[in-house]
Amino acid sequence: MFRLANLRRLLSRFPAVRAVLLLATMMVMATAVTTTILLTELRQESVHRARSEAVTLTRALSEQTTRAFEGVTLSMQGIKERLSDAVGMRLALDSDMVRFLLLARSAALPQVKSIFVVDDEGFGVNSSRPDFIRRLDVSRRSFYLDALKEEKGAPVIGAPEIARVDGQWTFYVSMRLAHPDGHLRGVLVAAIDLEHFETLYDSVRLNSVSCVQLLNLDGVVMAGRSRDPLVAKEGEAPGTRCVDLHGLLPSRIVEGEEQIADEKHFVAYRRAGEFPLVMRVGVDEHLALLPWYRVMRPIVAGVVVLLLFVLGTTALLARNLARKETLEATLKERDEQLRNMVHSVKDAILTVDV
Repeated sequence: MFRLANLRRLLSRFPAVRAVLLLATMMVMATAVTTTILLTELRQESVHRARSEAVTLTRALSEQTTRAFEGVTLSMQGIKERLSDAVGMRLALDSDMVRFLLLARSAALPQVKSIFVVDDEGFGVNSSRPDFIRRLDVSRRSFYLDALKEEKGAPVIGAPEIARVDGQWTFYVSMRLAHPDGHLRGVLVAAIDLEHFETLYDSVRLNSVSCVQLLNLDGVVMAGRSRDPLVAKEGEAPGTRCVDLHGLLPSRIVEGEEQIADEKHFVAYRRAGEFPLVMRVGVDEHLALLPWYRVMRPIVAGVVVLLLFVLGTTALLARNLARKETLEATLKERDEQLRNMVHSVKDAILTVDV
């Protein structure tokens, strides 16, 4: 309180000091406001760039994923048509001709491990894979049961599960085969190679990208980057989703923010064509803002040094001005005292110039 009172008294007594302090205050405020605006705009630009990266990657990866599944479904549709024509209906599902057909169709599909056929009793009877286990009971597997429910014969994409042949995580695309009268003839199944999609998603080398995931409409992770710690081969994707996957329209990109592992991420979702699959790409906010942090620190340090210099210079200038005005006031007061003394004395005062 004492220093504040002294400061108020000082400012009221010396207008020049008040003017200097006012000018310094305006400089400090202008510098602080300008720096804050600049850093805010740079941060918004970094955030916009991170969101754009997520959107661009989501669009590109979803299109490549769509093409991969289109190749699988087109090949399966071709096999189904061959097995449904007059010649194909006379072929036994476990015949060599059917096996050659499966081999020919799967050879050009690097994303497919094998294409196999299950009979109407739920036993595997033929496959493009040489180590296929014949008469393997798959009647309780989800890809078989889901295909039976699809009476129109449309392809069904199931959730990931461990394959009994090689013990690896795999998800399946299945399609119902029917007799001309509509009765079940069997199920055509394509085993999708997860490593194919992991290799595709691993090609994303941006450090700020925290997750690249292929989800089904229930939020189950179908595939993702092999080095991504947030990717699980089963269960829902970690974090709270900002979009209803079932309501996501084809080719539409939805952006948002999600908390993943207690960290904020910018995410983008895009459906893979007409398939019940959604591409999800996340960008870590902290990693995305690292360039901004590297720019912000020297700017703030420089501004702080500048403001300290301005404040120090202002303090010295104000002190010198106050001292000068104090001395001038003291000198003026003494001159006035001398003048009063001379005027009030009754004796004669002589000034002799020797």
